[in-house]
Amino acid sequence: MDITTLFLKTLDDMELYLEATDPYDILMIAALLRKLFLDGSPLFDQVNKIYKIKHTFSIIDATEFVEKARKR
Repeated sequence: MDITTLFLKTLDDMELYLEATDPYDILMIAALLRKLFLDGSPLFDQVNKIYKIKHTFSIIDATEFVEKARKR
């Protein structure tokens, strides 16, 4: 499987987990984020060597989401 396909399938998985309500499925988002951004050779960086897209990330205040999760 080529790196671009792996990247796109990872994003598809992430989208499914973001819609989940099961705590285990939600936790799996962390594993996908690690694969994309933190591993020894992050998938995002590997794909971006091909496409060279300038990118920025927005960090939001997740307090509201954390409080919702705690109530479950």
